[in-house]
Amino acid sequence: MKYYTLQAIINGESEFFSQKFASREKAMDFMFDYLDQAYLFDKQIEEEYAVGNKHNIAYVCDNNTRFIIRRVLA
Repeated sequence: MKYYTLQAIINGESEFFSQKFASREKAMDFMFDYLDQAYLFDKQIEEEYAVGNKHNIAYVCDNNTRFIIRRVLA
């Protein structure tokens, strides 16, 4: 079984989320909803790259906002 975790830097501040997500898409949806609540309106992803391996993906919105979604095998 696998799940996904989410870690972010929002406006230069680290955020760790304890939720486990069934898919990468659900983690991304959660992150965009969270950014909406934080009143960050420019949520366009400017860059996407693997961190360590192809299952750990970093998404960069701007210099101060980015997040990483990691796949975890349980």
